[in-house]
Amino acid sequence: MKKFTLSDIWKHPVFRHLVAAFVLVLVLSQVVLIWLKFYTGHNDSSPVPDFTGMPLEEASAVIAQEKLRYQVIDSVYTPGAQAGAVIQQNPHPGAHVKENRTIFFTINARMPEKVMMPDLRGATLRLASSRLSAFGLRQGRLEYRNDMAVNSVLSQRYQGREIAPGTRVPKGASIDLVVGKGLSAEMVPVPALAGLSPAAARDSLEMNMLSVGTMVGDETLSGVLSHPDARVWQQRPAQGSSLSIGGSVDLWLTLDASKLP
Repeated sequence: MKKFTLSDIWKHPVFRHLVAAFVLVLVLSQVVLIWLKFYTGHNDSSPVPDFTGMPLEEASAVIAQEKLRYQVIDSVYTPGAQAGAVIQQNPHPGAHVKENRTIFFTINARMPEKVMMPDLRGATLRLASSRLSAFGLRQGRLEYRNDMAVNSVLSQRYQGREIAPGTRVPKGASIDLVVGKGLSAEMVPVPALAGLSPAAARDSLEMNMLSVGTMVGDETLSGVLSHPDARVWQQRPAQGSSLSIGGSVDLWLTLDASKLP
């Protein structure tokens, strides 16, 4: 029997065709991979700039410089933010994207959304607070008056003036309430407020038919009393003191945990 050598196998046309086909497939696959890498810009990406707080015109110029695109998908009103400025973006700052990627912006509306003022007169303070929240409004200062309708809303005010139900006001506006405190000269104890957030302190005082007076921040707050981690570290009058119904308690706020009980 004749033995086949490697030379005999190589000379066989079928084997040579198979080898040629394999080499061709290998070469074509490498060419396709190189083309895809070039076409898709593989690894050719750059971090997304932080557009937060930029006016839309300025953000648009940066977008063009970075060879990106943008689309405004929403606008919301944020008090204190510049009108027309970017307040949210997607993808987030620092994310790596390729050229021509669209960055989606949420900008600050130039005018606040208007909502209808509900009728709170005659409602209990707790119900009035819930209704204000449901309408996108905030409860402001409380003023207590001698009236037999204890803890009931006597009138509603916006920017120091009586506001009629149905009036359109900016969403998030602060509504002050005048509340009845009864006809007696009853005194109520001042609760302990140290360690509470401003909102929790307000709730505690209202449960005792008292109100928040002046709020003062220490050096850790730099005047930003709305900081989510702010806590009461001092109050006046002190815990255990007595005030007439409707009296106010001044609060001192801090971020320094060492000041808290």
